[in-house]
Amino acid sequence: VMAIIVTVMMHVYLKYSKHGYEIAVVGESQNTARYVGIKVDRVIIRTLLLSGGICGLVGWMMVSGTDHTITTTLSGGMGFTGVMVAWLAQFSPLGMVLASLLLAFLSRGASEISAIYQLNHAFGDIISGIIIFFIIGSEFYINYKVNFGGKDKGKAKSAPAVVTAEAADADAETEVADAAETADAADAEVTEDITTEDRKEGSDNV
Repeated sequence: VMAIIVTVMMHVYLKYSKHGYEIAVVGESQNTARYVGIKVDRVIIRTLLLSGGICGLVGWMMVSGTDHTITTTLSGGMGFTGVMVAWLAQFSPLGMVLASLLLAFLSRGASEISAIYQLNHAFGDIISGIIIFFIIGSEFYINYKVNFGGKDKGKAKSAPAVVTAEAADADAETEVADAAETADAADAEVTEDITTEDRKEGSDNV
């Protein structure tokens, strides 16, 4: 129940709050975040404190609910598992629930295979690692497009082209700059109008 509550709260926090929007902007490009006036250092520190608080809550649940003691092996490598879960879920709190179930099923199924066929315990970890490796490796072909060129009738071969995330960042920074310039121009026009009206009122009073 506590995990469901925390998941829903984090989903609302990241998707529908100002702090969540700042985290998304800083994660995409720190230069863009600084340009629009976001205090990057403050966002990073606040996010670290929030993450540490959630980790402490999880540790408290494990100590009070299952282990009933604090040991050096309490986490059991869950930090690295959490990184993989966050990567597979594309940093979506609701998607992390499904990714966690996927990894749990893989780990449990691999352990059962090792026990049934009397294999080494590490064999289950190897199977899970291979599956996860190919899942994460496929992200390259999802996020990046590599074009090696093709043959067209009467046309020369097209040059290789690689579309990367840097182009998207550049476009985002350009859009932010254009929006800022538009806002500055609008402010200048409003200021000029106000100054003109003040001059008219002063002349009328004279």
